[in-house]
Amino acid sequence: MRIEFISNASIVIYCADGTTILCDPWLSEGVFHGSWYNFPPLNEQQLKTYRNLRPDYIYISHSHPDHLDPKTLTLYDKNTPVLIGKYAHNHLFRTISGLNFTDIRELALGEFMNFDSLEVAILPQFAGSADGHPDDVGYALDSSLWVKDADGTQLLHLVDNPTKPRDAQQLVERYGQPDVALVPYSGASFFPHAFSHYDSDQKHVLKDKVKKRRLEAFCEITNILKPTQVIPAAGSYVMGGRIAHYSEFLHQATPDDLAAAWESKGNPSTHLCMLTTGDVLEVASGDITQGDDNGYRRFSEEERTAYALSLKDQSLPQDEIYLPPDFKLPWPRLLAKARRNQ
Repeated sequence: MRIEFISNASIVIYCADGTTILCDPWLSEGVFHGSWYNFPPLNEQQLKTYRNLRPDYIYISHSHPDHLDPKTLTLYDKNTPVLIGKYAHNHLFRTISGLNFTDIRELALGEFMNFDSLEVAILPQFAGSADGHPDDVGYALDSSLWVKDADGTQLLHLVDNPTKPRDAQQLVERYGQPDVALVPYSGASFFPHAFSHYDSDQKHVLKDKVKKRRLEAFCEITNILKPTQVIPAAGSYVMGGRIAHYSEFLHQATPDDLAAAWESKGNPSTHLCMLTTGDVLEVASGDITQGDDNGYRRFSEEERTAYALSLKDQSLPQDEIYLPPDFKLPWPRLLAKARRNQ
């Protein structure tokens, strides 16, 4: 098995029999209503390469646009089988179906299914909702991927699935230890950058606290899973447009932050593989073939912020919306309609 890193949570899995699985492809700029951009950025040759992929399967973990990017998905053959988890709601299925994909396969959550010579399981969100209390608006959203290759290699891609130590322990008890795991090390939220009652210095302090907590969780979860190799994933982006300057307050670790945290808390039997766009990991040997890092392989916070500020003149679609001051929305009627449309 080989793993090629693209960006964020997006990878290509090359299996022993030649089968390829493309996970959560995100290549377009300005998802989340124009605000999110990949970091490190992809160059034109890399974009061309990944736009022209013809994978055997596409896995979509959940509906957030840095994982389900309609602009990117339109690049691929609509007959490609798309693998998703079967949840009680069908939001993900409906969205992908609306992009004209003809072979959407909803997998029973937590159960292995055979695809060619592979076994694939889509794992459910470990908590029923973001706050642990599922309802009509707070429901299970995330999923994770487990792949058993024909040669016995096992891969776990946690994606954005909120994973606590007990969840990792239950995974090991049920499925065993993966050979390679992609584990989130960062997160995305409005805290602290959008909280206006904090000044810049306070935001930096709060950002560093969250970043430290995320890195500790990355090490703890990995130490429970005990893979031979761990790939930090699902944690790097910047914001553009008029909110670009907030990127300095995103609680994202740099490669040096990751290396330092792993050195102090990591498991010596697990190899930390910090991949960037185009890097390919050979799982059996641990060898990494490096791609073009565009100068960002060991980027600093200052370099990430500088790239974000280079995007400050990008437009945000919501800025083009204008409502007259006296315009009133019929919220009760619209909310009732939205509920009926679920």
